[in-house]
Amino acid sequence: MRSGSWRGGDGWTAHEVLAHISVLAKFYGVMTYSIATGKISALDFIDKVRLRDVAGQQAAEEPPAELVQRAAADLRRTSAFLLKADPVSLRRRIDAGLGESLSAEDVARLPLVSHTEEHLDQLESLLL
Repeated sequence: MRSGSWRGGDGWTAHEVLAHISVLAKFYGVMTYSIATGKISALDFIDKVRLRDVAGQQAAEEPPAELVQRAAADLRRTSAFLLKADPVSLRRRIDAGLGESLSAEDVARLPLVSHTEEHLDQLESLLL
């Protein structure tokens, strides 16, 4: 997702970080929901992450205001789902490839919340 404008410790611009956050919100929200509801039982996690990164490159072409609105809406939708989801559903696991499994809760806690928080900190440092 790197472009000609290099800022920050890893070379991403604030716009690129925002695009990445927008994609994370959708991607991991849908994954959390899909695991918890039993819509998927296995996936190639590494392959899906590559697709997420391509989507991030495409999102970087969109205006920042749209990225913020979409990320906020996706995070609200996932939060509403998590608030009503039962613990058994959140512990449902899938085969994530490479001999690993993930629960819906794992996805919500690690890639969705923690990864998003990292990039929010990154975005804040780029904008200050």
